[in-house]
Amino acid sequence: MKVVDILNFASGICATMANNNIKPSDYIYVEMYSEYMRMRSEGHKYEYIVYYLSNQYNVSEASVYRIVKRLDKELDL
Repeated sequence: MKVVDILNFASGICATMANNNIKPSDYIYVEMYSEYMRMRSEGHKYEYIVYYLSNQYNVSEASVYRIVKRLDKELDL
């Protein structure tokens, strides 16, 4: 399989990602975002969630804030 085959297969998704400034590498944060949403639904305080996730995923608290903001953004379709 060649790169062009993957791009051809996923061209619609790639176009949506490009139009919304989505970084392909952000896929690594999907699990962290899911855990963030779970903790929010359980009623944990925002600051505690950020502190916990920064320790769990070995990123700074500022990075957690940025990642959550990026992944929580509504898409323009």
